[in-house]
Amino acid sequence: MPAALLVYDDDMPVAANDRARQLLRLGSEASLAQLRHTLDPDHCLAAMLEAAGPEGAAMECRLHDGTRLRLRVQGVPVASRPGRRVVVLEDIGPREDSERQLQRRLLFERLLTEASAALIRSDDEALDLVVVNMLGSIGSFFGVDRAYVFLIDECAQTQSNTHEWVAAGISREAPNLQDVPLTTFPWLLQQLRADRVFRVEDVAALPPEAANERSEFEREGIQSLLVVPLWTGLRLDGFVGFDAVRHRVEWGEHYVIGLRLMTQMISNALEARAMSRRLHMLAFQDPLTGLPNRKRLEDDFTIASRVAGAAPERIVVAVVDVDNFKQINDTHGHAVGDRVLCEIGRRLQGVMRETDTVARIGGDEFVVVAHRLDAAGLSRLADRLLTACATPVEVDGLELRLGLSVGLVRASDGAEALDGLLRKADLAMYRAKAEGKNRWVESLADEVDF
Repeated sequence: MPAALLVYDDDMPVAANDRARQLLRLGSEASLAQLRHTLDPDHCLAAMLEAAGPEGAAMECRLHDGTRLRLRVQGVPVASRPGRRVVVLEDIGPREDSERQLQRRLLFERLLTEASAALIRSDDEALDLVVVNMLGSIGSFFGVDRAYVFLIDECAQTQSNTHEWVAAGISREAPNLQDVPLTTFPWLLQQLRADRVFRVEDVAALPPEAANERSEFEREGIQSLLVVPLWTGLRLDGFVGFDAVRHRVEWGEHYVIGLRLMTQMISNALEARAMSRRLHMLAFQDPLTGLPNRKRLEDDFTIASRVAGAAPERIVVAVVDVDNFKQINDTHGHAVGDRVLCEIGRRLQGVMRETDTVARIGGDEFVVVAHRLDAAGLSRLADRLLTACATPVEVDGLELRLGLSVGLVRASDGAEALDGLLRKADLAMYRAKAEGKNRWVESLADEVDF
């Protein structure tokens, strides 16, 4: 393409080639005076070129049709004609736009890299804050007002806003968007399940089938938004969204891959934490009732012994057995039996202090470790345990009247191991059964520990 050229005598244009007229949106019939008014309305071009030297200068001009041009203007003196120079015009707007876009993309990539590093470094407790900060950095980059994560609970068929960042002056919506039935926003769910990153640049333009979604978006004051599905493997677990409230925002297609990557990073981090918690639960919790298991019981007993110090007698260990539980399984089935155990575990926890431990160590046997008890604390503890089954347990329309046999032992030596105390409490529990069940018995001082 030929260069755009003008010829100036001093500060007046005397000639222009077709490319210069095309660049300045002036037809072949336009006068040079019009051309000068377009390019140099303040009559300062000559002085600017003198000051800029051979490299020329960048300038912006507004054309008659409202178009703004970014030009590089370079003046080349004509040696044979004093005062005459050839002015070369170069439209540098597209190049500057490309450079700005490149810098913006590089910034976006840097934000993703920093967010990824923060997710990798974060522990379970800090993860939620790291995710919110990540939403904030990406949301600020796009100039939106709200960024958030929704997670889906397939069992409950609900979705909840679990993480939210908002710009200053923007209302938080997370408290209003907890346990929302999946059926509330069917069009949104359809888009997500089709794995679409969908952009709504004008909420008013949503299709009729998105009436529920449009109503909610308008309630929140959203003008435009972007939503990215959040997958864990082949399972749709939620989505990440960005809302523009104060003005509309347009998202370029070239950012979609990066936003998918960001969403996958969040998914991976949340899934890793969930897996860690599941493993912890398997290691320290009874899978049926969710109560502490034997390993957790041992740890809690060690802590209680350390706290008791020179007063180990303030620790009481109780073994609690459900009377006639085998009959429940044989008559009503193991599914009913399992639910009975869960309910009894819940009731035992309900009559104990938060500082005490209620554990299930197998079958229908529970163990309680209570500490900081005074001399009369053992009997009060035993009475409280028996009240756990004072009212019938209701399961699937059945009203089951149950009793508990409880054996208790008070620690007498700070060095006494949990196993020894459990054996003594177990012997006391069997004496309670032998004496008629649904009662408590304290281990005798001379109880034989086999």
